[in-house]
Amino acid sequence: MYRAQPSAPYLLAFAPALILGSSDGGDRRVYDGDDELCLHPMDKVLFHLAFPVTDIAATKAFYVDGLGCEAGREGPNSIIFNLYGHQIVAHTTPDPAPPQKGIYPRHFGLVFENEADWEALVARAEAKGLTFYQQPKRRFTDSPLEHRTVFLEDPFHNLLEFKFYRYPSAIFGEAQLAQVGET
Repeated sequence: MYRAQPSAPYLLAFAPALILGSSDGGDRRVYDGDDELCLHPMDKVLFHLAFPVTDIAATKAFYVDGLGCEAGREGPNSIIFNLYGHQIVAHTTPDPAPPQKGIYPRHFGLVFENEADWEALVARAEAKGLTFYQQPKRRFTDSPLEHRTVFLEDPFHNLLEFKFYRYPSAIFGEAQLAQVGET
């Protein structure tokens, strides 16, 4: 049995008993309600997101040529991308999504652990002429929630946010602070 390191205490807040499935069909108990957290070694878990587009070629231009994603399987109505190790899948729809009036409620993106990686993505987006829905900025300056953020817009009005937090504790913690987003 593997005992969790102090870097994973946030798992305790999820549920009295948290069960995650394994690739062999069995379950792996992560937390059983006792006072200690027990983890069985687990492979890396990847995030998956599906989103609407109207044109596969324009989608590839934005996500592969623009953002630098690796293209995976492609069919006539969908394409899979590797976005920094996570699977995002574009599916065509006959009706384009209407433009949002602001960044809420719908957007997706990544939180970078290294500020230089965030800066490199912003530089690439500028160099490739991608559409900035919001220019790079710093939110909550001089607070535990301080972070850098930028919003891009793909050709189908999907908004992507990329962040870097000055203090990693703000990614999942700092629950005593009520500030979320711009409100």
